[in-house]
Amino acid sequence: MGTEKKPENRFSELKYTLSYHYYPSAKESHKEGHFDLFFYLDSWDNLLHYKAPTDHYRTLIRFWKGKPHRGVYRDYSGPISGQRGRIRVLQKGILSFPEEFPEDFAASITPDGIRILWEKPQMALPN
Repeated sequence: MGTEKKPENRFSELKYTLSYHYYPSAKESHKEGHFDLFFYLDSWDNLLHYKAPTDHYRTLIRFWKGKPHRGVYRDYSGPISGQRGRIRVLQKGILSFPEEFPEDFAASITPDGIRILWEKPQMALPN
C-alpha cells in the first residue's frame, strides 16, 4: 500500500475494506459490477463509501463518493437483499486518507493494497 504526493491537509490512518459488487445471474448480466471501498470512521455502523467501475484493463480507476453504508459490509460476502446482486470482500487493510474526504480520487488496486494518486492525472477517468 502506498500514496504519492498527498494534498495539503491532514491525514488519518483508516481501516478499509475493498469489495466487489456483481450480478451473477443471466437475468442481470446486462448490469456491470463495481468496486466498493468502505472506510471505518467512528464506528463500523457508519462506513464512508466510495465506488468505482471494474474495468480490469485500466491501471488507474476513478473512485467517487457514494452513500454511507451499514457496518455489515466490512466483512460480508454473499447475496445482497432485494435481488441486488452479490458482494465479495477482496482485501482489507489500513490506508492514509485525508480528513477532508475528497469527492473523488484516482487509484490503482494491486494484490498488495490500494495505491492512491493524489495529483489529478492528465488522462480522462471514466465517470
